[in-house]
Amino acid sequence: MDTIYVKETFMAPQRRMILVFVLGEAAAFILYFVFVYLATSGSVANAASIYILYLVFIVLFAGYVSLTDSDLRKSLTDLVASKDMAILMIAVAAWILIFAVFRQDTYQLLLYFPAYLDEINFRFVIQRKLTGYVGKEKAVLAQALAFTLFYSSFTVFEQAGYPWPYNLLDLLDTFSMGILYGIIYYFRRNVYGDIALHLSFLGLSYMAQYMPLSFYWIPYIFSPI
Repeated sequence: MDTIYVKETFMAPQRRMILVFVLGEAAAFILYFVFVYLATSGSVANAASIYILYLVFIVLFAGYVSLTDSDLRKSLTDLVASKDMAILMIAVAAWILIFAVFRQDTYQLLLYFPAYLDEINFRFVIQRKLTGYVGKEKAVLAQALAFTLFYSSFTVFEQAGYPWPYNLLDLLDTFSMGILYGIIYYFRRNVYGDIALHLSFLGLSYMAQYMPLSFYWIPYIFSPI
């Protein structure tokens, strides 16, 4: 009887953490879908307000989950001490130089919040969290599916921009990028490489205007959402 009581007492906080995790992610998805809906329907001012709310919420949510979950808290400590931070710093410095040479505004790259938040939420929070329940390989697939669902909002609300069959190709492209980012996190165990690659693909999308047309497909395929 005592063993059952101890087990139930241990499981109760676990269930609460799972509930908070699921509800938090659901709220983030809803906020982003509302943002895309308002942005594509022409309500720019309201869309901007919802987007700011989404940014604040996802930062607070990711921070809360990371600090209250023992595994994520340890990963966060390892992240701060990781030497892979140099990869991100080198990538950012390289793109600042490239942007300066081509007279582009570097703030577009440095302040592209989704590149940071996507990797923190989908790779660090979701993939890391799911790893403990379904294993590493399935966690990579699950976060890629969540990543695709998250950005399917553009396919749903901006149908003119993604007509058939390009809407399916766009979803496949998004899923493939989610797998790529997930595999990088799988092997490196931190988000620095993911963020560096995400920002680099963003940089390519800005530099597309300087590329020959025969190479234009590269930033289009790999451009971050």
